[in-house]
Amino acid sequence: MSSNQSTIRDATSELDTAINRIVGPKWVPVNRCTTPTHKPHCACGGTQNTFQPSTYHQLKEDAGQTDQTGDRGQAKSRPPLWVDAIDWITSIDTLATQLAPTTGGDTTNKLNTLATTTFAPEQADWVYASARALAALALAGETLIEGNHIRKLDVVAPCPQCEQSLIHRKDTGGDIVRKAALQLTVNGCQCIACGARWDKDHLHFLADLLQCNSVSN
Repeated sequence: MSSNQSTIRDATSELDTAINRIVGPKWVPVNRCTTPTHKPHCACGGTQNTFQPSTYHQLKEDAGQTDQTGDRGQAKSRPPLWVDAIDWITSIDTLATQLAPTTGGDTTNKLNTLATTTFAPEQADWVYASARALAALALAGETLIEGNHIRKLDVVAPCPQCEQSLIHRKDTGGDIVRKAALQLTVNGCQCIACGARWDKDHLHFLADLLQCNSVSN
């Protein structure tokens, strides 16, 4: 493989990753069990894989820009206006149109079509620039979602799933900061390194895995 072919391959991979972070669904392991006596290595396995909506869809929903209906078709109440999320959605919509001006459909279709486009080696610089612009917006969207969640507490212990205890990531100012991989809220505990999650009914099971004495209410 020539160096030009290798470069465009790497650029296209970077573009695909950035697009997936914005409009791709997230495949997340969630630890659940209906057995009251659930223990580590229970026969049920305790883990189910489930999809979460994409960053783009989550923020559109949180900003009240999607149709929200209940189980019987009644309209659900919309959340308060979230200006930061609306600004982010507008930025994504604008960039998607700039990058794929001849592609029809909504932003998700534009970006997914872009991800499947075959680029010539001489387009590598454009592909890299596009990928980095999308990656910056992907990070901004992920930061919005994380900041909108309820207060999180650090769990200073390695994740039972991936064994990571700390991660390094950029904060909103662009500085690299160290953060505990396991983050605890009233809704459960999630590893931000691998995505593994334990719901609030299984925090004691997680405590057993971590060899903790107890889990605070």
